Amino acid sequence: MEILVIDDDPSVQWIIQKALGRCHRVLEASTLGEARPLLGKVQLVFLDIYLPDGSGLDLLEELLQGEAPPLVVLMTGRGGPETVIEAMKRGAMDYLPKPFDLARLRSLVREAETLVTREEEEEDSEEFVSRSPVMIEVLKRMGRLAATDLSVLITGEEGVGKTAAARYIHAHSARKEGPFVIFAPFRLPSPRVETELFGKGGKLERAKGGTLVIQQVEQLVPEIQEKLLSALESGEYSVPGAGFTSLDTRVIATTSRDLPRMVVEGGFNEDLFLRLQTLTLEIPPLRERAEDVPLLANYFLKKAAGEGKVKGFAPQAIEALMRYRWPGNVRELKEVIERLVSLARGQPISVDLLPLVIRENREQPPFVSYLRKEVKRMLREGERDIYGKIVDQVEKVLLEEVLSQTQGNQIMASRILGLHRNTIRRKLLLFSRD
Repeated sequence: MEILVIDDDPSVQWIIQKALGRCHRVLEASTLGEARPLLGKVQLVFLDIYLPDGSGLDLLEELLQGEAPPLVVLMTGRGGPETVIEAMKRGAMDYLPKPFDLARLRSLVREAETLVTREEEEEDSEEFVSRSPVMIEVLKRMGRLAATDLSVLITGEEGVGKTAAARYIHAHSARKEGPFVIFAPFRLPSPRVETELFGKGGKLERAKGGTLVIQQVEQLVPEIQEKLLSALESGEYSVPGAGFTSLDTRVIATTSRDLPRMVVEGGFNEDLFLRLQTLTLEIPPLRERAEDVPLLANYFLKKAAGEGKVKGFAPQAIEALMRYRWPGNVRELKEVIERLVSLARGQPISVDLLPLVIRENREQPPFVSYLRKEVKRMLREGERDIYGKIVDQVEKVLLEEVLSQTQGNQIMASRILGLHRNTIRRKLLLFSRD
């Protein structure tokens, strides 16, 4: 990834170059004037707020008006809470106070890499590979949806192939010669979402004449949900700073969440939901279509290894793959097969090469499955301090249940838990303050 550091302090430039230069191309500028010619070459900008020839906040606003703007992390050693609020309000990806922690710096870069690549990712293959009876019905439904030009809502668990289904619908529609554009609003601040979706050179403009897929549509903030609803209803939308333009784009939204429940709880616009759910498609999880597993496994194997280098799977390996329940669905299967290619070394993939959890068909305990889903939800929604929140939840339930069994006897509870009695007291005191 190409990174630009805009700071008039040479020591800041040197630190970031040293921390990131091995894995990324890091460009440097000391003023806004030096930076402007470099902005089109980078995907991430570390921008000081106070510069010799102007304010970084003004450059941030200027960037968001351009086509395909980079992600921006604002930096300063002189800002208070108001500065942080203003930075995020204007569309910064994040805010980094000086002196900054290198671990936090690297974490922001990893987050930026995810955001930069995510919109180009697909949940599985370019083709919709299937032959199970349940998926034959889904394919029929996709064919009917392809014959219309209305917006579509595709639902299903994470990793089932919602984006692949959207691509299939596009490829068989009257818009197949037009562009197929993917938009993932994952963890983008509201001003940036509006610019990237509705702005000049934004996703709607790039998808003109074709199809726009909005992944995880529930991630759109309420204002953007309202603006999208207005565009779908009126057939036009306002481009920031450039007036109205017609909507010549088919919109396909995807979600892994329970949108009806979100509507009831006030987490999703009811009118937008009603508009989208007129035409829906539900993709069943892979565990409900085991017949597809051998077909998908061989497809991903050929993609990962290349033609002529594939020896296939031993029968026992295929049987083990079909028995496994695939909590991560098609995406998990794809990742497993890609890892197996290097282990097989050109030979047929035998059952002993499979991960132990698949070989022995070990089902995760419900608690572990819940925990994985909860962590994924927190990541998807951009929550911070995930470790602390998860540990607090687990500790509280654990202490409550054990103390309930011991009828409040902390000495007995400390023996069962393997904790000192003072530790239990301290934690109970903390929980009582929450």
